[in-house]
Amino acid sequence: MTLDRERMKQQALDGFFLALNAKDIVRLRETFTPECPMIIPSSGLVYKDAHDMIVHLEDFTQTFETIHFHDFVLVPDPEEKRLAATFTVTLTDDEGEVTEMRNANFFEFDDDHRISRVLIIATKPLDKGFQVGRS
Repeated sequence: MTLDRERMKQQALDGFFLALNAKDIVRLRETFTPECPMIIPSSGLVYKDAHDMIVHLEDFTQTFETIHFHDFVLVPDPEEKRLAATFTVTLTDDEGEVTEMRNANFFEFDDDHRISRVLIIATKPLDKGFQVGRS
């Protein structure tokens, strides 16, 4: 089954990036399959399934006062059920320290357009907001 390109883009954008900007954990939970892992090689981190990833994302949203994902380029491959995204993320912690990165994420999807795997290529490892929930 070929997935819908626009729906894949919407799921990545609204279900992941903009949900993180809004700190909308309910929307994030709806976005992933239960077994969805998230892997961040630059930090040596693996969240083995959606439960561990959500625990991490709850900590991430509490660690940073402001989360701003922006400047997206989304490239869906519906036949292979995957999408590549490049973007800028600006993170401001509660002490006012700002971190900005230009990253890439690679998403895989199930037939219902839920994200089934996330690979994050970060320009630098972060030491805050990434330890809780890791496998």
